[in-house]
Amino acid sequence: MRKAFLLLFAAILMIKPISLQAKEGFCYEDYKIPEEYISYFEEYGVRANICPELLESIAFYESRFKKDVSNENCVGIMQIDIKIHSDRIRSFGYEVDDMYDPEKNIEIACDILSYLYEEYGDNNYLVILHYGGRKKEILNYKKTGQISEYASKILWLSEKYERFHNK
Repeated sequence: MRKAFLLLFAAILMIKPISLQAKEGFCYEDYKIPEEYISYFEEYGVRANICPELLESIAFYESRFKKDVSNENCVGIMQIDIKIHSDRIRSFGYEVDDMYDPEKNIEIACDILSYLYEEYGDNNYLVILHYGGRKKEILNYKKTGQISEYASKILWLSEKYERFHNK
């Protein structure tokens, strides 16, 4: 009996303690922001009066922080639609190919989001849905008030990043 107790006790000691993050169903390692991008999110987020953690969560869901991602007309870490925003890109002195540069991509994304906040006020859902090109979900939200899974996930992760950054 004593041997069984000692084995059980040893097994319990070997189990990793459950962190607060794990209890909440969130493990930062699964959503880790590459170190080299954090200053870009902070700098351009503050400059544009946009929560850096919101930018981080959009980048996670749009590209998983991969700078060379391309999906139809959308490129880079923030998935800038180069067809729709070519004039905006050029107004910054950039070329379309510059959107593969994470810093420039985040800067343009902040400009787009600033414009959307001017259009929609403080309605994060509509801003996120418009940014993500979710036209049907915008109409559904306006009709029913129902929040889309896409926008919910981005806002959920933004909140987790804020907690992780002690904000």
